[in-house]
Amino acid sequence: MTIKIEEISIDNNIVSVFWNNQNFVSLEFKLQPIVDPKNYKIHGYEVLSHLVNSSGERLNSEEFFEYINDEFIKKIFLCQIRFLNDNLSQFNLNISLNLPLSCLLDSSFVDEVIENTENPIIIEVTKIESIKEVNAAKRNIVKLKKQGHQFWLDDYHHDEKLKTSALQCIDWDAIKLDKSYLLYQDGLTMIGMLIPLLKFHSKKIIVEGVETSSQRVAFLHPEVFHQGYNYYYPLSLSETLDLLNFREIKETPRFETVLSA
Repeated sequence: MTIKIEEISIDNNIVSVFWNNQNFVSLEFKLQPIVDPKNYKIHGYEVLSHLVNSSGERLNSEEFFEYINDEFIKKIFLCQIRFLNDNLSQFNLNISLNLPLSCLLDSSFVDEVIENTENPIIIEVTKIESIKEVNAAKRNIVKLKKQGHQFWLDDYHHDEKLKTSALQCIDWDAIKLDKSYLLYQDGLTMIGMLIPLLKFHSKKIIVEGVETSSQRVAFLHPEVFHQGYNYYYPLSLSETLDLLNFREIKETPRFETVLSA
């Protein structure tokens, strides 16, 4: 199936997409916290897109994006940046956005990202097509890193040869382990073996799909963070703002001593 995008608009933090003359879908951006499991402090947030069609039915985001070309993905990415600028720039947060590596081959798009971001962002590289693509994207990756933006390798699994090869090609700021590891009985053992090996390529590891307390206590290593339903479901913008404002109140000292000369 080919999807020909005809119009994209953003209003009140909802992105509306029209395609093939008759179809409509809306994307609501949500944020899922990434947590330090040792103290439950929030380390950052990942922006996720929740899709609803014209009938009000929830759609599978991963399946939808499989049919979308890079031009559409780049437009959505820029909409996400606008969403962050309009609503969360004052908090100076670690916020990650998803992007296939192929989009980083477009120097004009990279310049647009640099021009439009008010705060540094984290780019989670979701898909790698070839090592040739990795080498071709390096210049733009370095360009973005010089502006303070980070690069995380998303959904790493040792069976994916291209992502394993890419470990040595890019200076990754973090590696996210694919949530499928936690679906199998030997998954905890496999993650325990992988963490020290992956630390050679990035000091920060993120375990995705943590849904139980037993999974949480299995990985309480330094610089190993967790993401999953055991901590937070994806939050709406209003829920995220409530959480951030609550944290600010909680972390503000009750009494301040003012020193005067």
